[in-house]
Amino acid sequence: MTNKEIDLKVIVESHKAAEYLENLAKSFRDGKIYIQKGKAFLILEPESVIEMEIEVNQKKDKEKLELKFSWYK
Repeated sequence: MTNKEIDLKVIVESHKAAEYLENLAKSFRDGKIYIQKGKAFLILEPESVIEMEIEVNQKKDKEKLELKFSWYK
């Protein structure tokens, strides 16, 4: 299988980010995650057990929260 990757980076209002996360959570519950950027898209099918990483960084002028999820097929 060929590696496929889509990188998304956008600036949105915080309530829009919350909506995106809510949709992502629903996709996890439904068992299919659709990611699209332009014409490129991927469909991920998370397993029932996944690895979750949370990284938080706080600096004087910037804060960062990263969520990473991974699983084996």
